[in-house]
Parts: sequence; C-alpha cells; structure tokens
Amino acid sequence: MRLTARNRTAVVFLAAAFAAWVVTIHRMRGMDEGPGTSLGGLGWYLGVWVTMTAAMMLPTALPAARSAAGRGLRAPVLLFAAGYLGVWTAYGLVAYGLYRLVGAGGILHGRDCVVCSGALMAVLFVLG
Repeated sequence: MRLTARNRTAVVFLAAAFAAWVVTIHRMRGMDEGPGTSLGGLGWYLGVWVTMTAAMMLPTALPAARSAAGRGLRAPVLLFAAGYLGVWTAYGLVAYGLYRLVGAGGILHGRDCVVCSGALMAVLFVLG
C-alpha cells in the first residue's frame, strides 16, 4: 500500500508529536509544584518548551500541513513545521525573559523594602 503525501505528513507529524510527548513526560517528572516551579536555566527550559510545544501543537497544525502536502510541496511542509515551532519557541523565549525580569524585579524590590524599613519593622515587632 502506497501512502500519499498527505498521509505521510500525518504519520510524520503524529509520530513526532508522540515522541515529543514521551520526552516531555520524562523531563517534567518532579515538576509538580504548580505555578511556583522554577523554570530552570535557559537551555533546560528551551528543551522542555520546544518538546512540549511539539507534543501539543503539531497535531493541531496537521490539517494545514496536510493541505500543503496535498499540493505536492515537500519543502513547504518542512518550512511550515519549522516556522510554526519557531514562532512558538520565540513566544517561549519572551515568556522566559519576562518571568526572569519580573522575578528579579520582585526580589530587588523586596530587598530594598527590607533595607529601607527593616529596622522600623523590628521596633514595631518588639513594641507590639
């Protein structure tokens, strides 16, 4: 039985999504602390982000990729997948940067607050 380009695209996309799910599940073990879980270093974060994105988003992109494959265009299917994951990777990088920026800003603000009013808080604590 010969697979059409559209069906080959479906098999490749779904196999890639399945493999990405296996990697994501393995790498996410121990990250069950919820929203307060640390994002880790940039390299680790990107590895998890890209595989998680591929696991969740490749199946949703399948209809558009099959459409391109149905027109007999191999390179556009690969470019479509690369561009699609590239956009989501850029989004993840922005989210990572904002998380780090906000987290660092909150820590610096907290440090400044303690330095500024720590003595006053100690006095108020002693006096009740």
